[in-house]
Amino acid sequence: MTKLSTGNYIITNKADGQTLAIGRGAEDKSLLPKKVVSLPPSVEAPVWSIQLLDNGKYTLKIGGAPATEIDSEVYAVYLEQIRLTEWVITPTPQHVSEKGDRSAGWVLPKKESLTQVAVKPLVAALSLPPQYLPSERFEIIPIDSE
Repeated sequence: MTKLSTGNYIITNKADGQTLAIGRGAEDKSLLPKKVVSLPPSVEAPVWSIQLLDNGKYTLKIGGAPATEIDSEVYAVYLEQIRLTEWVITPTPQHVSEKGDRSAGWVLPKKESLTQVAVKPLVAALSLPPQYLPSERFEIIPIDSE
């Protein structure tokens, strides 16, 4: 399996096909961090920008805002003062997104729309390649650039 290249993607969870988006109420136009949540398959999937860094890790952005881990959950952040998370993306044949130190990764804890993506230790079967739970696997689909 090869590394993802820098580009635009759609991210869906393998457990139920929900896409990931920024969850913000219509009234919240502040620059505070916004939750990254699941959307039902019937909603148009937002575009994620994924950048491969020189160290082999990634930054992921949605709506121009980097995705970072705050208190064991994934948020899109708009202020530069917040420490950004570099992510490791492992193809499994789907993908597993982990913090740069691989101590925890993305998990969709419930199969309900608008569930916030959590950052928890991942459960993997001891096999080659490792097998992860569907709630920990994400399909990262490239969008053709024209």
